[in-house]
Amino acid sequence: MKILKFGIPVYVLAGKKKDQEKEARSACSNSELFLGHGSFIDCTNGFNKGSKCHYVCNPGYEFVCSTKNQRSLFKCKCKGSDCKWKGQTGCCEPNDVASDILCPEADAEIDFETGTEVMFDFYYKSAKPSGITFSIADTEKSNGNGGTDGLTPWHAEVQGRNGNMEIFMNSNDDVSLFEIMPEARPFLIENLTNIVASYAHLSLTVKPDYFGWNDNRHEDHNWELNREGFISSKYLFAMDGRTYIPNYGTGKEDKALYLGMNQVVYPYDTGNIGMGLCRACITIRRKCNDAELEVDLTTGQTWGFPTSNVDWYRPLKKSALVAGGCSMQGVLKFTTSTIKKMKMRFFYGDVDIAGTHMILADSPNGEGFGNDWANKYRAQIHAWNKELAQYVALHENWPNGVQGGHRLYTGTRLRNFYENGATYDITLEDRVFSYSNNDGHSGSKMNPWMFRMNNKKIKSEPLDEDIYLGLNRVPRDGKDGKNSGLCHVCIWID
Repeated sequence: MKILKFGIPVYVLAGKKKDQEKEARSACSNSELFLGHGSFIDCTNGFNKGSKCHYVCNPGYEFVCSTKNQRSLFKCKCKGSDCKWKGQTGCCEPNDVASDILCPEADAEIDFETGTEVMFDFYYKSAKPSGITFSIADTEKSNGNGGTDGLTPWHAEVQGRNGNMEIFMNSNDDVSLFEIMPEARPFLIENLTNIVASYAHLSLTVKPDYFGWNDNRHEDHNWELNREGFISSKYLFAMDGRTYIPNYGTGKEDKALYLGMNQVVYPYDTGNIGMGLCRACITIRRKCNDAELEVDLTTGQTWGFPTSNVDWYRPLKKSALVAGGCSMQGVLKFTTSTIKKMKMRFFYGDVDIAGTHMILADSPNGEGFGNDWANKYRAQIHAWNKELAQYVALHENWPNGVQGGHRLYTGTRLRNFYENGATYDITLEDRVFSYSNNDGHSGSKMNPWMFRMNNKKIKSEPLDEDIYLGLNRVPRDGKDGKNSGLCHVCIWID
C-alpha cells in the first residue's frame, strides 16, 4: 500500500506483526527522505534492505551531477540491523548558480522611495559562508558591525558574518537602552547564530521600523527547523520620510538602503569581505500593490498610466517654489462616464502640509474654495492646509450660497483634519463623497449637486462629465502655487 504525503511516496507494508518487526530492523531511516534539497521517488521496496530509490531535486534547484536521467540512485544497504542509504549526494544546487565557483564581492544602492517595503532573497551554495556575505545598511559609509567611517558612531545595519546574522540599531543617547542592552556592543539588537549556512536561502524584509527574516527550511521539508521572525523598533531603518529620532548622527535621514554582497558597503575596495553568497534577488514593493494607479510625489515614479479613462491633464513636474520631497505637482483627468466608483488613498510624511495639497474639481479651471475661473462656482473637494472642505455647485435658487463674496455652499468642512505622517481615504460615487483619516474619523455625504458619475444625467444639472484631481496644486493653469505635503497617491477604479 502506498500513501502520498507532500508528493513523496511513503510505503506502508501489510503483513504479520512478526514480519513487520523483522523488516523494521532491516530498513533505512525515513528521516533521510529529504537529503540536500531533493527527495526520493520510485523506490523498489520502500525503505527496506536492498531497496533502490531515485533522487530528484526540489523546485528551485537543479541537478548538477553527471548522470543519464538527471537523478541519483540510492540503495538501502545493511550490516546486520545497521542500515544506511548509499548514493551520490550534493547533486542539487539553486537554479542559475550551478557552477562551483565562489561569487565575487559587489555593492549596490537601492532607492527606497519607490516603495515602502524591500525584500531580499539570498542564496548560498555548497561552499561554507565565511566573513561578511551581506550587509544591508542605511548609510553609504557603512563599514560593518553597525559602524561607519566617521559619518555616525552607529547606524541601522543587518549583516551576515560567518554563520550568523547580526542586527544593529541606529545610535541614540537614550540611557534606558544601555540598561536593557548591557552587552559590550550595546547597539547589537539580535544575533541569530548558524542561520547563514551552505545551501541556505534567506528571505529578509525591510520596512520602516521593521526587519523580518525566514530561512525557508520548509523548502526542504524541515518544518521543525524553520527559523522565522521579526523585530519592530524605532531604532531600525526609518525610510518613510520622517525625521530621525534625536541625537542620531548628523540628524539627516538617508533616502536609500545600501547592500554589500560578500563585503561591507564602504569602501568599495574594502578588505572586510567574505565569500559564499552566490545570488541576490531584490524586490521593491509598492505602497498599494493592488491599485490601478499609483503616483510617488517625491521621486515622480508612476504605475498604471495611462488608462482608457485616466490620464495626465497637467503632467507631473517638480515644484518651482518648494524644494525637497512631497512637493511634485500634477493634475489627473478622470473621464467618469464609465466609472462607477473611485477610491483614493493619500499618504503624508514629515514635510510641511501647506497650501492646496489635494483638490477634486469638476472643471479644469478650478481654483479652490469652490471657485472656478470660467464658471464661478463649481463642485469641489478641497484640501487646504489642515482643512478638508466639500463644495457643491451653486444652484440658481441658492442666492445665499456665496459666503464672503467668494465661497459657496459648503456641505462638509473639517478643520484640523490633516496631520503629518497620516493616511487618508476619499471615495467618490455618483453624487456621494466619503472620507476617512483611518484613525476613527470618517463620514459620508450625499448631495445632488456633487459629482456625476457613470453617465447619469439630471436635467439642468451644471456638472461636467470629467473630474480633475490636483496633486499639490489646483487644476487651473498658472496656479501651481507654493503647495506641499502630499507624498504618495493610490487610486482604485470600479
